Amino acid sequence: MFERLIMLEKGKVSTSISNIRKRHKLITSISTDIILENEAGWSVPSFTNIGEIYNVKKQDKCEDCPLMCIPCGYCLHSFTCLDNSVQSNMCKHIHLVCRKLKEIVMVHEEPDYCGDLVIETTNSKKEQEKTDLISDLKQKSISANDLRQKINAMSQDVMRSANSCSSISKLKSVYKLLQQANNILLEDTDQNKFSIVKPSNEPSNKKITVQRYASTKKKSGRKQNILSKPSVTESKTFMLSFIINKI
Repeated sequence: MFERLIMLEKGKVSTSISNIRKRHKLITSISTDIILENEAGWSVPSFTNIGEIYNVKKQDKCEDCPLMCIPCGYCLHSFTCLDNSVQSNMCKHIHLVCRKLKEIVMVHEEPDYCGDLVIETTNSKKEQEKTDLISDLKQKSISANDLRQKINAMSQDVMRSANSCSSISKLKSVYKLLQQANNILLEDTDQNKFSIVKPSNEPSNKKITVQRYASTKKKSGRKQNILSKPSVTESKTFMLSFIINKI
């Protein structure tokens, strides 16, 4: 709802509306005498290709169509043309036909096709829509004073009901509920909303967590042969075998 209200206030122009205005400016210097009326509608010669004719036909007029050419007084869907069908926009031939119709209306002084009437109607509808949106927003929004008045009126109703009530259990239940409501009003909700962290004076490089040392040296799969010192008996046996081999 807010987005729609902003768009109405700013008067946002879409790409299609911009293209419609550009094409309308292109035909301002072209004479409408080149248009020939036929049974189906109007024949408009091409502005670029000599000998090429475009047939423009009248369609039912749209209501509340946003793709409106204000100077012409017609929307994109009011006429059909081959160029219009291909480009999906209000072509120059349609703009020229609209200007021709407007010239005829001005001669006969018929205000039905007047572009100013379209402008006034469109603006009045926008103003009415903005008024309706603002009234809806006012109804949906409620102020703190309105809430206080409602609480005051409700508290008076509770007092009247309590004076006529004889049930102790009901009165105790109402008393507990009123205590809870009062605690909600007195509660400081902003106190614990954010936790404050005290800054530390310790250097940043001291805050690094010590990592475990992992050796990257590749371990060999072979076992090393460790020589041990021979005993006395092993030494004597070795010496005897060595002497015998010498003999």
